[in-house]
Amino acid sequence: MLLLPRIATATAPGPEQRRSRLRLTPMILLWLVCGGASAASIAAIEIGAVSMAVSFGMPAAWGVLFPVAICVTSILGGIWVSVHNRMPRRRTVLAWLAVTALGVAAVGFGNSVTTTVIGALLVGAVLAPLSTYYSLVLDRLVAPSTGPRCSRSCAPRTRWASSSPAPCSPWPPSRPPSPW
Repeated sequence: MLLLPRIATATAPGPEQRRSRLRLTPMILLWLVCGGASAASIAAIEIGAVSMAVSFGMPAAWGVLFPVAICVTSILGGIWVSVHNRMPRRRTVLAWLAVTALGVAAVGFGNSVTTTVIGALLVGAVLAPLSTYYSLVLDRLVAPSTGPRCSRSCAPRTRWASSSPAPCSPWPPSRPPSPW
């Protein structure tokens, strides 16, 4: 009971407040595009994991290595966000975006498994901080009456990357069922 926050009672908005229209300003579009690009980079790594493993001469089951690298560092990034619990500066966010770009480049141009895994680790490390920042910025930029609509338009992009089927691959690889 001590950990539960106290909040004021919420009331439903009146009809005049519900009719407001979401106005997409250039700043809102910028952060929506950044959120979509971050999610697309994660999804590309997760979806292409098996083909990357095969291209390195590994069995297809080793494709799970890349999404696991993203997941582990993403969890660590989420812990970092929880511990710091404050809005980062713009310079920090730009550094996170640069780390994401560097990680995607390492995965895309990586000619070794090590380089590709390091790229996946970099992308995963800043996934949770960036996603949290996108949500906070959009909440601040959008009018309170249209906030839920804007958050809903960004949420599927960030949730899709973490729910693609690649991380659900069985590990260790299972054998095909015996006909006997």
